[in-house]
Amino acid sequence: MEEQALFAHLKERFGIVFSAQQYEAVVSGGKPILLLAVPGAGKTTVLVTHTAHLIACRGVDPTQILTLTFNREAARDMEARFTRLFGERMPAPRFQTIHSFCYQVVMNKSRRDGVRPPKLVETVLGGKVNRLFSELFRKYNNLSPSQEEIEEAKQAIGYAKNMMLEPEKIKELDVCDHFMEIFNGYESYKRETGLIDFDDMLTLAYEYLCCDPKLLASVQDCYRYVQVDEAQDTSKIQHAIISVLAMKSRQLFMVGDEDQSIYGFRGAFPEALLRFQKDYPDGRILKMERNFRSTDAIIRDASTLISHNKDRYDKQMHGVRGEGRAVEHHLVTSVGEQYRFVLQEMRALPPGRTLAVLYRNNDSAIPLIDLMEREGVGFRLWSGAINPMDNAVTADVMAFLSLSADPSDLAAFARVFFKTSCFISKEVYAFVKGNHRPGVSVFSLMQDAPYKGRWDDLRQLSERIERLKLLRPADMIDSVLWDIGYERYLSRTTRSGSRYEAMLYKMDMLRELAKGYRDVYAFAGCIESFGALCKEKNKVQSPVTLSTVHASKGLEYDEVLLIDLLEGRFPSDVAIQSHVEGERGAIEEETRLFYVAMTRAKDRLVLVVSDEISRKNSKVSRFVQMTKTPPERPLPKTAPRPQSTQPPPQLAGGERVRHPLFGEGVVQAVTRERITVSFDGRVRELDADMCVKMRLLTLIT
Repeated sequence: MEEQALFAHLKERFGIVFSAQQYEAVVSGGKPILLLAVPGAGKTTVLVTHTAHLIACRGVDPTQILTLTFNREAARDMEARFTRLFGERMPAPRFQTIHSFCYQVVMNKSRRDGVRPPKLVETVLGGKVNRLFSELFRKYNNLSPSQEEIEEAKQAIGYAKNMMLEPEKIKELDVCDHFMEIFNGYESYKRETGLIDFDDMLTLAYEYLCCDPKLLASVQDCYRYVQVDEAQDTSKIQHAIISVLAMKSRQLFMVGDEDQSIYGFRGAFPEALLRFQKDYPDGRILKMERNFRSTDAIIRDASTLISHNKDRYDKQMHGVRGEGRAVEHHLVTSVGEQYRFVLQEMRALPPGRTLAVLYRNNDSAIPLIDLMEREGVGFRLWSGAINPMDNAVTADVMAFLSLSADPSDLAAFARVFFKTSCFISKEVYAFVKGNHRPGVSVFSLMQDAPYKGRWDDLRQLSERIERLKLLRPADMIDSVLWDIGYERYLSRTTRSGSRYEAMLYKMDMLRELAKGYRDVYAFAGCIESFGALCKEKNKVQSPVTLSTVHASKGLEYDEVLLIDLLEGRFPSDVAIQSHVEGERGAIEEETRLFYVAMTRAKDRLVLVVSDEISRKNSKVSRFVQMTKTPPERPLPKTAPRPQSTQPPPQLAGGERVRHPLFGEGVVQAVTRERITVSFDGRVRELDADMCVKMRLLTLIT
């Protein structure tokens, strides 16, 4: 087929007309290509048309084209798109995930070597994988982990493999106590049982391709054309595999956008896009900068936001749909008001239009889901099942409540005995467990236990726990946090200030949920049934969608409401702390995440903002202002560090201050550039400009 006939077919049958940049991307080839596509640029259509161009116009055998995608859904979408556009004219090549491809390499290697191929741990064990991690946590940390803690450990193991971390670097991951032992225990179990997980597919495939020249040659000869979709979400080891595959033919076509790389926690490696020209000196970088989705007003604010990032290619994103409505900033003064506004917008949605409520974390959706269910408003939950009991904070609160309702509940006591202000020892727990009888209060048993604290404190604790069942649900949560001493436990045991803030955030959302119920038993019923409700809402078809920003990637809606736009939530406390300490990688990813959220909107975008929506030190997310304020012109790299234009805070050595992340501290020294503060014995040097602009330090008088 001639090139002209290919484009005529698309225009006449489907009304598809390519822009100059899209056309150039379709017909390019002969060398490594990186195609940078802004949101709404039509990259999937361009990628499948590029594939069709290889087959129809260059005579490439479809079986020699390997197209790798980020997930199965994307692979199915591309295959369906190719079949719809070109199925009558040419056979479809293979579209698959990189994990699927790597599994084929591992199976091929096993057959060549005449050995039994490994089996997938997820297939063999299923849900028992979590039981394995629970056993490892109990073995090394002497505690039963929450589902959330198990998922964090599994995610960190995957991250380490995707980023090709050495053991010394793995030890530095801030996950949980004895993480390295848990990591090694998991790996040992798989080796002993002949099992591998999804991330092992990558490491084994890379190892086999690098160490077996015959295997590598056969794969390279089989797939002479390598294409990669969503390249910004590809991990370091995945990029290494792709590089090895394309080493011989140099026929590489990567499509991505470093501005939309938002999966750093999984090991996404957008740096590979930024160093493309260095890795492929003969390569070429193309751009598709026309956004067909959003109005100019949305595009302009999103472009202003992302321009604050430094590690990126310059792009001039522009639209085709006209100016449209300005991005709205809706002010609320409480969490409840925020959710009532969202409810009002859902009810006012005109027929035939779609609306998405997007948030940084699933916790933000919990009170909203409950409110919508009680108000009878339909919605679809896109970001997967949400179960409050999966996180340790909710499980602890419910254990305290269970102990209040039944003082003989040994399982509840076992979960929380060391999480109060009384510091009940393991010896006391062992005594209670050894002498426990049905119907006998654990507190009465403690009267004969070897308790070394003040008995009056223990008596007061038992009275406070007993009183929980009589309180209103929101008051019950506050009592657990402050009266019983759970906040002190969180402060004492969380591994960082950002982790502590995250735990308090979960308590905030739990308290907001509790406000909808008059007694603790109705509240407990809500918590118990919440997971099942969310699973049901995953299957519902509705014009209204609730989703995390991560889950919304690749989707679009007529209207988008962005909620919980607070410092510490979006951006996260972890990113803020990292930025304060001089690392910008995490805050740049949070900026990209906000950019992705904004560019899901077609016609209307509403940023729901507040000065005080939760605890008193909450501030409006910096991203709200960054959508309107372009960054300052960067200085030449050779320029010396300028003197600060901001005067340092009026602080002096010895004064006590409060920091939103690090807590209370004592000022050690103040200069125009730096403020040195000792927080609980740890000395930190803070950027003076940042402290002034973000009002990070409050003088304690």
